[in-house]
Amino acid sequence: MTTAIKEWSKLEVRAVVRFLFSKGIKPSEIHKQIAETYGEGAMSRSRVYQWCSWLWEGRTSLGHEPKSGRSKTSTNEENTARVDELIRCDRRMKLREIALKLEIPKTNLTQQWLQRYGWEILHHPAYSPDLAPSDFHLFGPLKRHFGGMAFETKDDLISELRNWFDNLDVDFFRVGINSLLSR
Repeated sequence: MTTAIKEWSKLEVRAVVRFLFSKGIKPSEIHKQIAETYGEGAMSRSRVYQWCSWLWEGRTSLGHEPKSGRSKTSTNEENTARVDELIRCDRRMKLREIALKLEIPKTNLTQQWLQRYGWEILHHPAYSPDLAPSDFHLFGPLKRHFGGMAFETKDDLISELRNWFDNLDVDFFRVGINSLLSR
């Protein structure tokens, strides 16, 4: 029985994909082996297929490919000091306002601040309808309730919706949340 590797890098996992791909192993099997060895979050099935496609096309680099477009010009000491000064003057200033005042792209500003203060970026799994209580528990009964109804105005619809929610028992929500455990 294998033990999952807890600490790994993206580069390491990509190298494993390249190795297994070069041995003629199919992408679905590569994903299965990566998930068993590194855990489900190491690389998604679609990303394995994408890397196999790139390798088939002749890609050799496992790192980030240089992207075309504008370079990162906003990440420098001068802009960092200017951002710091703006925030010290008004702690409620929004990122968009800062980016407009300094005439720099908002996304680079965000990256800059995350790096400066050492914030960890948590990667979350893609949207999963089987884990969203609204999809598997709320919308079905709501759809059945409204089935065949027609409303004259938007206010009539909103009124009926509020009425439906007001008449739901507390256990309805408890069952929905508790069923997450089995999913």
